[in-house]
Amino acid sequence: MDEFSKLDFVYEVEVLYLWEPQAEGLSPEEYRGAHGHWPTEEKKEENYCPKCNKPLSQCICPEVELQVTIDKQEYELLEPYTITVHISGEKRNEVDAIVIQMTKVNDADNWRYFQEGMVTSGHCIITRTSFNPGEWLIRAICQLPGQVYYYSTPISVTELWPSIDNFKNEPVVLNKLKELWDKGVSFAKENQATHAVREYGAFILLNPDGTYSCKEVAPGAEVYLIEAGVAGSMTIYERDYVDLSDWNNPNRSIPLAVGLMHTHYPLTWAKAGFRTDVGPSSTDKSPNQELPGLVYDYTNNIKSSDPENDPNNPLKVWEYGPQRRTTK
Repeated sequence: MDEFSKLDFVYEVEVLYLWEPQAEGLSPEEYRGAHGHWPTEEKKEENYCPKCNKPLSQCICPEVELQVTIDKQEYELLEPYTITVHISGEKRNEVDAIVIQMTKVNDADNWRYFQEGMVTSGHCIITRTSFNPGEWLIRAICQLPGQVYYYSTPISVTELWPSIDNFKNEPVVLNKLKELWDKGVSFAKENQATHAVREYGAFILLNPDGTYSCKEVAPGAEVYLIEAGVAGSMTIYERDYVDLSDWNNPNRSIPLAVGLMHTHYPLTWAKAGFRTDVGPSSTDKSPNQELPGLVYDYTNNIKSSDPENDPNNPLKVWEYGPQRRTTK
């Protein structure tokens, strides 16, 4: 009480405290005499949050935090890549499974299930082999008891259409071009009296197993090679030949139209004096052309009465359009 007696405004002080026996077995007065201060409560050891470094009693970090990572931002179709989910937070050890959801960027509220994986040593690793080109968002979800859900921040990835270089030399593609050319030659020969010709074409499809195939379309309109400026053409709508449904499904496995092919025709039976340039037409070269294209035609310009098979002017495959379809 000596400290208080020195204060002139203090007349009486009562102190009440609860004394817990110390290991040394001393009374409070004896403890103060031995240590120079009154006994104090021992500090309890606290656990700290590994992220914010605050005591857990003060931490405001989520009980579970999910972070999704991938190796790069762009992948070709059918190129496998790894989605890694890192789990942290106070209750991270209670998370035993992760669900991966995906959605196209232009349909961002339509999250769809992709795959589920188990957690091992604070991580969940899932491999994706895409067959649905587009700009995607990926997020991870986990659930703890009591219907509590935790979501990661979405990350983006682009899954690209294949390049024309991937399929332009495929035997199934080259054989189909030759088959369509033969149809065009047969039609011109059968209609030589009227000088009629027409173009033939097909979509080039990528199948889920990685193979290519061709979907033939209706031939172009008949045209009559009797005056300058006449040329065959084809108008093709993808929706008429290719299944475009379920486009936001990350597990979609429907054949994709990755390119177009069509043929031109010989001028062997055209009206005398008819000439034409070869290779892609102005329509083929239009900036509105969405698909990579292949056209089967002669190497050099031709004129009426030129033989259909000319060793000095062989047939070749010409390219036109974009290198690959635009990813949306």
